[in-house]
Amino acid sequence: NHRVGRLVYLLKLLGIAALYALLAKIVLTFFSANGVVSIVWPPSGLALAVLLMGGKRYFPGVFLGAFLANAMTGLALGVATAIAIGNTLEALLGAWMLTRNGRFDSNLRTLHNYLRLVVLAGFVACSVAALNGSTTLLVSGFITSETYFQNLLYWWMGDALGIMLITPCILAWRRMPNGWLAPKRMTEAVLVLGLTLLGGQIIFLSWFHDTVGHVALGYWMFLFVTWAAARLGIHGVVTILFMTAIQGLLGAVQGVGFFAHDIAKTGLINCWFYIVALSMVAMALSIHFTERKQIEEALRKSETRFRNILEHAPIGMAVASLDGRLTQVNQSLCIILGYEKAELEKLTIRDITH
Repeated sequence: NHRVGRLVYLLKLLGIAALYALLAKIVLTFFSANGVVSIVWPPSGLALAVLLMGGKRYFPGVFLGAFLANAMTGLALGVATAIAIGNTLEALLGAWMLTRNGRFDSNLRTLHNYLRLVVLAGFVACSVAALNGSTTLLVSGFITSETYFQNLLYWWMGDALGIMLITPCILAWRRMPNGWLAPKRMTEAVLVLGLTLLGGQIIFLSWFHDTVGHVALGYWMFLFVTWAAARLGIHGVVTILFMTAIQGLLGAVQGVGFFAHDIAKTGLINCWFYIVALSMVAMALSIHFTERKQIEEALRKSETRFRNILEHAPIGMAVASLDGRLTQVNQSLCIILGYEKAELEKLTIRDITH
């Protein structure tokens, strides 16, 4: 059993490393000007999610994946190792800051937990890898002092976006959503996701450009994420955000759609801010609606329990409105006063006390 457990652990480490390296390879191929630094970096979100779900014992998988990702770019082994150390420390620091007081809920059921994820892991912890990586590239001569701060900014922005976009997606989909398999729920989910996919193709990849190109603007996606937040919860929202990010980035690479000229004009900075803003709004709405539904469900359960207690109480009990009208009475009170329940609920406290 011990050997089997150890083998499973090693296979998980290799799987984490392979997925990290694959994501890095894809990103650096399409979204990096120098082949090393990118304003989009999904592996950071993967690394943090792995440590939050499995614990720090999986950090070797993150390190191996980061090392392979950097080694494949042609960097010297020493440089690749130094950068991989920074990437691993970023994930470890982010996970530690989130979980150190035991109050972080990885299911992101409250807005407070999501904001902690964004601020502590997305903004603070990412500075470690960005500073370490950019400085390592500068010392090794890969970048110059003139481009150091630009690379530092892009590195930080890429890691932060990866955590804001990928980590919630993985944390949400490790469990299947409740009720999605019900026919009506499934139909609505397919409708929302299908329309969002179509909208993204029109806005970011210029489908039907001659017909609706002049109104195919990015703000339409906020309608879809609001719909998903209200009806599908966090699972629907993170799926839509993931689809939207891919469509937006593909459109930018192909030079079509809403971000057709963003690579040339801003180096994808506009696209970055758009995805961040959309993510923040969508996640905040999703968590708000989820919290509201949970409160309403708790109130319904409390009301049901109270009705049961009232009805089966051995003594006469009643509930009255502010104006003294009886709104609920139990059978014991009916027996004591000699009234039917329907009759009592037409009276007031004053009527039965005189």
